[in-house]
Amino acid sequence: MLSKEGLLAAQLEKEKVEILGNFVWVRGMTGTERDQWEQSVLYHQKKSKTESYDQFRASLVARTVCDESGNRLFTDDEIAKVGALPCAIVDKLYSVGARLSAVSQKDEEELGKNSMPDQS
Repeated sequence: MLSKEGLLAAQLEKEKVEILGNFVWVRGMTGTERDQWEQSVLYHQKKSKTESYDQFRASLVARTVCDESGNRLFTDDEIAKVGALPCAIVDKLYSVGARLSAVSQKDEEELGKNSMPDQS
């Protein structure tokens, strides 16, 4: 059985992803980072009163692309710049970051479905 200490010592997974003939690192999010990302998506949806957030994929990419030590390369203020990258790059990085952060297709659908403000 894994001890509490062993569980708390777990490290984030990270992968090298080939992009433009070179590579970048992509890592999974911590539980807290995942909660913050979801809250950010829901906040933007509520603010714009739509079921979608224009920077949904870019916001996850900005939170998961990192240096070799696992430190984020992009800040939240740079999400729009990440979103301006070619779609093929964003999709590739998003796929790895989502997988390493345990974001499923169902999670993506739920984020959209449950984010609308009550319009009674």
